[in-house]
Amino acid sequence: NGGCEVLILMEFCAGGDLIDRLECRRGELPLTEERILHFLSVLCRTLSFVHSCGILHRDLKPSNIFVTKNDATVKLGDFGLAATGLSRRRLNGSPRRHSRCGTNMYMSPEVEARRPYGAASDTYGAGCVLLELLLHSQLRERRAAEARREAVSAAGKLPERRQGRQRATAAAPLVAA
Repeated sequence: NGGCEVLILMEFCAGGDLIDRLECRRGELPLTEERILHFLSVLCRTLSFVHSCGILHRDLKPSNIFVTKNDATVKLGDFGLAATGLSRRRLNGSPRRHSRCGTNMYMSPEVEARRPYGAASDTYGAGCVLLELLLHSQLRERRAAEARREAVSAAGKLPERRQGRQRATAAAPLVAA
């Protein structure tokens, strides 16, 4: 260790994280459309600022967005997976950025596929958060990303003559009941 310590100091956010707020765990009323739009506006401005500083968050999700007292505003936290010191070119999808990191449910297709990605992958995560805010509930994965890919791949490799029925059967686990 060499005597080195890393400490993270954050403002206390009395509203908990966005999951707490979505589920009204503190007995508050559901978020209004006006509050949702305010939260989204703050989140977009925050991401724009973070990206202008050469930082990719890479794990944007409700449990990393904190709500202040009385729903005044939201704060972006947990930069543990962030990539820093990026140039504008690298923020727009550097061919060198291929690592697969983040949370599957909020991971952009290019990150999941280990293709070059940039700031747009954080925007994808923000879109997932917006969807949850509009639905007033968390998104739920029915299958792990790896199993999902295998099922889609298997459906694409079925023989042509019986393709219709077999593809429908192979894709059935991907469809919500």
